[in-house]
Amino acid sequence: QFIALNSNPLGQKDALIKLGDGSKYDAVHQRYHPTIRQFLVEFGYYDIFIVEPTSGNIVYSVFKELDFATSLMDGPYKDAGIAKAFREGKTLQEGEFYLTDFQPYLPSYNSPAGFISSPIYDNNQLIGVLIFQMPIGRINDVMTLKGNWKNSGFGESGEIYLVGADKTLRNESRSFVEDKQAYLTLVKSVGMSAHKQMELHDTSITLQPVNSIGVNEALRGNKG
Repeated sequence: QFIALNSNPLGQKDALIKLGDGSKYDAVHQRYHPTIRQFLVEFGYYDIFIVEPTSGNIVYSVFKELDFATSLMDGPYKDAGIAKAFREGKTLQEGEFYLTDFQPYLPSYNSPAGFISSPIYDNNQLIGVLIFQMPIGRINDVMTLKGNWKNSGFGESGEIYLVGADKTLRNESRSFVEDKQAYLTLVKSVGMSAHKQMELHDTSITLQPVNSIGVNEALRGNKG
């Protein structure tokens, strides 16, 4: 109903609010979906999920992608970052949260995805896990200054970047943004194995390695 029979195009399945089938789920969806969807838009999240804690079933998603209505315990995405967020979220106390790192996520067209989870309690009983799919676009906008490096005092080549524990980027390289073709040609010429993935997925995030003295020291907990 929400995916295959939804007349809205892929990526816009969230526009469907009412099924009109008289089901209890439809009534609840009509009540809560517009508010949660507006929350997503206002804060720039990619998606918001509610997961049933016993079965691991994703019982609600704003965008209704391929992960909707699958189980994070034994379904096709049980080894993905969202499933790790679910498992950790179940173990937390009310008000606590767990954050995963970014990695490719198939239901989002293999774009890098990170998740943050928190338990939902009703009178001290765990009734669900709330999961947000983090806004890689918003984070990237902050780190890349929305492409305004020069006007922000970074000259012709300066940049700011986040690096994960695997020593790859968590925001786009300035070189990739400003001259993608030259960037791809360069990484291919130096034998970087991820150049095909960069071109296919149109991103350097989680693909561009950064193995410098500064990064290595920072990952050891040092600064300066």
